[in-house]
Amino acid sequence: MPLSVALFRLNENFLFYSVADVDDCNTPGANNCSSNTDCVNKLGSFECNCKIGYTGDGVSCNGRFLTPTTQFSFFSCNVREV
Repeated sequence: MPLSVALFRLNENFLFYSVADVDDCNTPGANNCSSNTDCVNKLGSFECNCKIGYTGDGVSCNGRFLTPTTQFSFFSCNVREV
């Protein structure tokens, strides 16, 4: 969604304006990010980033490759100087 601009005229010689950014991420219908994305509000626009574990273009993110039941194994090793 574009910036919100308001123009004000104090007199014939003085005109000023106010610019406010509209939060596209928290305004219903203002962005096209999917539920698998994190929306980042930017000045005058927004950006969709796939959440961790999802891939895609930001608007469409699918294919979670890690599940809540995925277990990780950690290995330790000793490094010796020679």
